[in-house]
Amino acid sequence: MKGLKNYHVSKLKKSENYESWKKNIINVLKVKDLWMIISKKLKKSTSLSFNVLTADKKKYITDVQHWKDRNNRVSDIIDFSCEKKLRIHIIKAESIIKMWSILKTQYEQLNLIILFLTIKKLTQTKQLNFKFI
Repeated sequence: MKGLKNYHVSKLKKSENYESWKKNIINVLKVKDLWMIISKKLKKSTSLSFNVLTADKKKYITDVQHWKDRNNRVSDIIDFSCEKKLRIHIIKAESIIKMWSILKTQYEQLNLIILFLTIKKLTQTKQLNFKFI
């Protein structure tokens, strides 16, 4: 829980709190200067591949290590902010971007279904009330 030490973020509990969890995690990552990993503003390295003739090997290694360190920190923060039973979905994600995408796919879309069902129920209720008038 090292990554969330000074911040209170409720654990992700499926779709019931996904939107508030997402907002809180984004804020934590921004404060810790880690959001750029998920927003894809920080690339794995400045060059797509290491070229022995043109690249500075020391800088390349430093860039890659910097990216790995930040990626691991973001992974820990997200992992610890999910309930244990939800971690099964993200445990084998190859990257933090994939992890974020999995959670978004799993739980954000469910909110749309819940919204649709709520609107449908409200519409049915209005129709039932209208019949009594």
